[in-house]
Amino acid sequence: MPDTLKLKNPHVFVKFAPLSIIDIDPTIQFAAEYFFNRRFSLQQEVGYGKFGNMWWIQSFENQFLVETWRFRTEGRYYFVDDEYSDFSPYVALEILFKNADRLQRAEVDRGGYREIIDFRFRKRVWGSHIKIGTQFLLGSRFIIDAYLGLGYRHIKVRTVGISAEEYSQSVDVDFFQRSVGNYPAPSVSLGFKVGYAFMR
Repeated sequence: MPDTLKLKNPHVFVKFAPLSIIDIDPTIQFAAEYFFNRRFSLQQEVGYGKFGNMWWIQSFENQFLVETWRFRTEGRYYFVDDEYSDFSPYVALEILFKNADRLQRAEVDRGGYREIIDFRFRKRVWGSHIKIGTQFLLGSRFIIDAYLGLGYRHIKVRTVGISAEEYSQSVDVDFFQRSVGNYPAPSVSLGFKVGYAFMR
């Protein structure tokens, strides 16, 4: 099996992240990795989706407009500089940002009567991971990139058109539909990408 480092002259890998489709906030997500030399590269990843939150299990019945953007920027260092190696292990530092907007409908108690209102739910996520992974070729150009990362993320949830108290009383709040607030937490990043190598 050829090593991906054999192709670094420099060149660009274009990748697709299939697991992003079944994320809590699903997106279609692509990445481009540019190699400065045989050791260092920079990868930029962009995802966009209007599927609805976890469309594959139909989590929320009263949402009718969803838009999610996701950005990841990653600097990589490859350990192996040997054209006879089968794999290209690396360590990376990643920063990420996600914005998920959705319009929802809820029945709110107005103190004597109930009113159905539309409101906007917004979730923003910032974070960073240190990742380890390996990248290898299938055939001469196709790529598999697998990784595991540990880090930190901060989730900020806000609503427009409904108060935090009304939102918590009217919506089933759980892990997937958080209440208004800030949520700093440790984070794990695990996944793989498939791609294609373009050489100059």
